Amino acid sequence: MEYIKHRFRIIFLFLIGSTPVFGQVAFNIKSTVSRSTWTDEMSSSVYKFHQGYTIGFDVIVHQGIAFFMPGLHFQNSSLNAIDINWKKPYRNYTSIKSFKLPLQAGLYIVRSKLIDLGVHAGIAGTYNIDIDKNSNVLEEDLASIRMGLVAGAIFRVSFLTLHTSYEHGLSRIFPQKNPSGIKNDSKEKIFSVGLGFQF
Repeated sequence: MEYIKHRFRIIFLFLIGSTPVFGQVAFNIKSTVSRSTWTDEMSSSVYKFHQGYTIGFDVIVHQGIAFFMPGLHFQNSSLNAIDINWKKPYRNYTSIKSFKLPLQAGLYIVRSKLIDLGVHAGIAGTYNIDIDKNSNVLEEDLASIRMGLVAGAIFRVSFLTLHTSYEHGLSRIFPQKNPSGIKNDSKEKIFSVGLGFQF
């Protein structure tokens, strides 16, 4: 486990260190709320979703109409499918805690000193760090690292930013061999929206 954590830190530092020095750099601190589906559960006609949120930052490197955007986010997502409540996105529930490392590139559709509108896409790695104590799933039952494809948009007015994104999971949430013998081939699909501050 410590080896994986160490590798994760090295990858992130490499990405930040490899950021092009010739671009204009901005930092965007943001939080999002999310609704996700686990593919094995989608056959239910009355399906509840997994609710969650993220808190973190992106480093945005501008070069003309293009930009490069690595980030690091803490993610908290419900283990069990629940009734979504957008009015209380940070409510308590049995949750999976993880770090998410997205690496994206994008293009500006509109760009000025006051307003930006850009679209972006790339990959995202998710590293599980903890799971709330429960009677059904152990931390070791979950894949420690998952990968996904992510795409979204960012809209900025002055220093305020609005975000929306969709992540399509490529990796299974539960590995085929896990201590509890859970038979679940689910991959996660996440839709999120949020606000941020860019400086």
